[in-house]
Amino acid sequence: MKRHIFPLLFMFFLFTVSSCLNDKTDVTPQELPAPELTDTLDLSGWLTDSDQLSFYSLKLVNGRYLLIFESGASIGYSNIYRYDLENQQLIKLDDLTWGDLRSSTISIKGDELILMRRAGAPLPQQEVAIIGIPELEIRSRIPIETTNYEHKLTGSNLYFKQYGSSATINLREVDLESGEVRTAYQMNREYEKDFDLKIEWDFFTSEDYGNAVVTLDRFPEGGIQLINFSLTESTEIWRNPLVEFGESDLKPYKVIAGDDRVYIFSKDKMSCRDLSTGALLWSEYTQAAQDEHNAWLQGDKVFIVSDEKIAAYSAVDGVQIWSKPKFQLGPVANLERYEDYLFVNQVPFSVEAGDALWTEPVLWDEQDPFSKIYNQPAVDLEAGKIYYLIDFKLYTVALPPFE
Repeated sequence: MKRHIFPLLFMFFLFTVSSCLNDKTDVTPQELPAPELTDTLDLSGWLTDSDQLSFYSLKLVNGRYLLIFESGASIGYSNIYRYDLENQQLIKLDDLTWGDLRSSTISIKGDELILMRRAGAPLPQQEVAIIGIPELEIRSRIPIETTNYEHKLTGSNLYFKQYGSSATINLREVDLESGEVRTAYQMNREYEKDFDLKIEWDFFTSEDYGNAVVTLDRFPEGGIQLINFSLTESTEIWRNPLVEFGESDLKPYKVIAGDDRVYIFSKDKMSCRDLSTGALLWSEYTQAAQDEHNAWLQGDKVFIVSDEKIAAYSAVDGVQIWSKPKFQLGPVANLERYEDYLFVNQVPFSVEAGDALWTEPVLWDEQDPFSKIYNQPAVDLEAGKIYYLIDFKLYTVALPPFE
């Protein structure tokens, strides 16, 4: 009898261990209280008091300088301020009047602010301006010709679109150190309309051909194509028609390059292609509302924010991981990263489960939905602070500590 009991006990032990290992418990993200308001600074005596200037966005540089971008609904009614958190000093850039600073005209490079603007009253000329942030003075100006605000910064080079003839768009390269401007790539297109097809591109770096760009392009004979072009060698690597976006789908408007893949987004569908060959890997419907939404690639997940929801998808196969109703108004989203959370219209959502870390640090006017869309905060992860600017007041709130 004794010689049989030990094998039985051993089998029971293995069964118990196996059961414990297979019993996977869903871990919910830590629920934290709303952040504590620690300071309020009234800037009404400094900021422009105008009905045309009501939207603000903030950028924190080196943990010390808080850049304030004050924008209105009209071109030419935007201002730039720099607030020194250490010395509590606010100064304004009086040299120029800028266009709509809610657009993608803002880039930070070290202690420099890179801005691009196009001509149009009251703007006298088109240029790229390099502004020293500590002194908030323009260090250099580079004349350009463009018809839009979009630009992308990689290293010491800045790229932007320039419309050529009715059938071409030039991707222009600006060397910020030398000031040289050249055409890096010329895209063909049948036409481009704001809400029909937005020519979009994204950068990546490869050991084989250095800096490269993936662009969406439209050809009269071949529909919409995805093109991989080497900026370092000025050669086309591959081009493939986006057959996954058929006549029944809305046209793709955004691309994101990450690792060895490129992700393409329309307003109701996304697909993934191999970055080295352009081969289609997968295609999935997002079931988002028919409004242009925001997309973000982080780690092994793709995040999409529409006017109805925020959802996470597997970057490997496109399968939806979670989806949460978006309680904020408007489809515009600010996807700034804070550790394992994404800020969406001033509220951080868990990357893993989609839960809001908090829902009501109610600093904004509940009657004004636009303040939730455009008045974006600045996050200081090291100091554990968030800065909001709403109704001429700069609020500082302390982030609850993570265990």
